[in-house]
Amino acid sequence: MTAREIMTSRVITVTGDDTVGDIARLLSTHRISAVPVVDHDGHLLGIVTEADLVTRAARPHLPRYLPFLEGVIFLENPRHFEEEIRRILAVTAGQIMTANVPAVAPQATLEEMATLMTEHNLTRLVVVEQERVVGIVTRADIVRTLVPG
Repeated sequence: MTAREIMTSRVITVTGDDTVGDIARLLSTHRISAVPVVDHDGHLLGIVTEADLVTRAARPHLPRYLPFLEGVIFLENPRHFEEEIRRILAVTAGQIMTANVPAVAPQATLEEMATLMTEHNLTRLVVVEQERVVGIVTRADIVRTLVPG
């Protein structure tokens, strides 16, 4: 089986200018857990997930540090904290999205998709043809292929 055979082809997308509130409304109204972010030609820019939106409501994890003279020494990488703050302050899809998301071609096999999902702990893959979003494959889509009959 290929991505084209199991994908959802009516994909709800947003542009980088759509607001976080509009995205939350879309996810809730359509009972979906993510939306691809596309440019005005339908090219994939990134994805916004429920997890991205939930992060906005969470208390940020402050990195541990030691005060030293007039500065600080971080005991853990502050990048995670910086990423949390970026998402908390985001107003648009372009600001909150995860860029450089793995995507597959419509010809991708079930094995290729399952491997990519497993290796990168993904719950969905965007299907792209000629750089345009044409579908989405979720873990549930793959599970359905395993049902006998």
